[in-house]
Amino acid sequence: MTQTEPGWSLDRIRAHIAENLPLVGLFSMTIDAATPEGCNLVIDDHPGIFRPGDMVAGPVLFTAADAGAYGLILAAGGPPEATTIDLTIHFLRPGKGLPLLARTTPIKLGRRIATTDTIITPMSDPTRQIARATSTYMIG
Repeated sequence: MTQTEPGWSLDRIRAHIAENLPLVGLFSMTIDAATPEGCNLVIDDHPGIFRPGDMVAGPVLFTAADAGAYGLILAAGGPPEATTIDLTIHFLRPGKGLPLLARTTPIKLGRRIATTDTIITPMSDPTRQIARATSTYMIG
């Protein structure tokens, strides 16, 4: 990855995402960790994230995958102008068992394109996948 600057600190990533991606706060998500090796985003209980049946809504899970990929790219020194060009998500089972953990890891961090993998699970059972997403970002 072409770095515009050294990787961002966790506090700087949190502040930048809070200011520039308001859905993250609206959906009660918190970036718990962010390094070039991975980004952890936690989805906490909030009345605005559920669909009927007390399941976390798909757009919330999609937002978690996208924000996790963005946090990883910033931690790796990517530019804040990085843009999602593709995100494919597979919903594997109902989103229950809060809090949920969205763990994003790099597949490839290139000079112009970054591709990541996100697995969303209940924090209480990391073997029970709720959703899995692959994100591609334009970074240069």
